[in-house]
Amino acid sequence: IFLIYFFFTIHLSCMSQKVVNFNYSDTSINTLLKVATAKNIDTKINVYSIQLKANESPDQIIRIKNKYLALFPLENVDELFEPPYFKAITGIYLDKNKAEKKLKKIKNHFKSAFILKREISIKKFQENLNNNF
Repeated sequence: IFLIYFFFTIHLSCMSQKVVNFNYSDTSINTLLKVATAKNIDTKINVYSIQLKANESPDQIIRIKNKYLALFPLENVDELFEPPYFKAITGIYLDKNKAEKKLKKIKNHFKSAFILKREISIKKFQENLNNNF
């Protein structure tokens, strides 16, 4: 019995520090957000975004961001640094088809833009939902 208790305790300890990843294929987002919030876990989700530009110059990325926001003022642009490049990324989409539709509009102004799949925190996803509704 002690051995079972020991392994059960170790298992629970490991599970409490685990980062949980979700891939979305349905629309039950509110349920997922409630579960993640209730369990207080560092949840990451896979989403589709659009990379507008990558460049070694942060000034170039700021110019791209300003140009994008002038065209689409109600949207957000994240500035990321992944050495050696600074990147301008927009959009958080669960559905790749929606990302592709948006990319078609963006391509008229940003020829090198493309869709990328990335992981973001559930908190960032929730903030994005709150900003868009």
